[in-house]
Order: sequence, then C-alpha cells, then structure tokens
Amino acid sequence: MNEELKHAQARAEDLVKDAQVLAKLANLNLMDRAGVDYFQHNFKDFVPERFWEPWRFSTKEELQKAWQEFPNISSEELRAKLRPGPPPVQKFQEWLQDAWRTGFSLNACLRLLSACSVFSELSLKLGGDVQFEDFVGQSEWPAQRAILFLAVDVWRARFCQRCGKMFVADKTGRKFCSSECFATSRKNVKRLWASDAREKQRSKKQSRRKR
Repeated sequence: MNEELKHAQARAEDLVKDAQVLAKLANLNLMDRAGVDYFQHNFKDFVPERFWEPWRFSTKEELQKAWQEFPNISSEELRAKLRPGPPPVQKFQEWLQDAWRTGFSLNACLRLLSACSVFSELSLKLGGDVQFEDFVGQSEWPAQRAILFLAVDVWRARFCQRCGKMFVADKTGRKFCSSECFATSRKNVKRLWASDAREKQRSKKQSRRKR
C-alpha cells in the first residue's frame, strides 16, 4: 500500500470517528450534567466552546440602547449585560436531529455549518465589527467535517432499529447502533419465532382433536 493510499485511508477513518462523535452529540441528554461534562471533557474543541454557555441575546433596540448607555465597555462586558437565553448547543442539537431525519439536505447542512462559525470566539464581537476577512483562513471544526462527510455519505446516518438512537453505520447492512442492541434484537426475534412455532403446533393439535 503506497503512502497516498495510506493517508487517504487514515483520513477516511478520522472522518468516520468525527461522524460518530457527532452522533453522540445528537443523542446527548443536555439535561444530564454528568453526560454533558463527559462530552465536553472527552471531545474538547469538537464544537465552539461558546456552544455550551447560556447565550446572551437582545432586540436590536435594546442592543443600541445598551451601546449608548455603556459606550466605553468591551463587547464581552456588554454581552454580559444582555438577557440570558439557552446555550446555542440546544438549538444546534435540534437542527442536527432534524438533519439526521431528513438526510442532511443542503439547507440543513448550511444551517449547521454556519452555526459553528457564528458562535466561534471570533464572531462573538458585538456592534457589527466582524469583517468577512476575519473568517478567511479560519480552521474548521471537527463537527463541520463530520456534517459534510454525512452529507456525502448520507446512508451512514441511521437510527438503531432497536433503541432508536442515531448512529453512524460502517457498512450498508448495519441496522443496530451496538452489539448489545443487535444481541437483544436477535433474542427478541428468536422469542417471537419460538412463540409462533408453539402457536402453530397448538393449532395443529386442536385441528386433529376436532377430526
């Protein structure tokens, strides 16, 4: 195997791993503090850090009034004075789950990709002082790579046929998110098959008695 092929294979494996982390984020219970802390600790920088902080928002009129009242404070200080809202990750997760259901359409992907840039450290400047040039050369987030990967390989974005969780398939025939779900489903099928077989046997016996 030549070096180029090795590099391409390693790249593909990395993209699958990124997509698997994206699935974890899609399934993450945001009300579970321990689960959120685990994700942030183990997948640091997968999405902008600001995703996890309560978002400060305001109407255009309120923002202009605040700038007039506090003309000499920084953007960060002004942001702290605005009304707190839910963390951006909450809306991002809703959009991600919707993309998973709809097959990562162009609109869904653009919305998700843009969110990562909008909530990056760079774009949190207030007052309209973000320039297009600021975004040129900005490094992509792993979440963005995963989104584009699933937009191309849509067949990988699946729902487990047993537990219903979102997962990334490694082959076209994969129907379950884990070996546990596969084993449980197989047991259930065998149980149903055995129950059906017993019912058929019972029906045969009853038919013979009637004769």
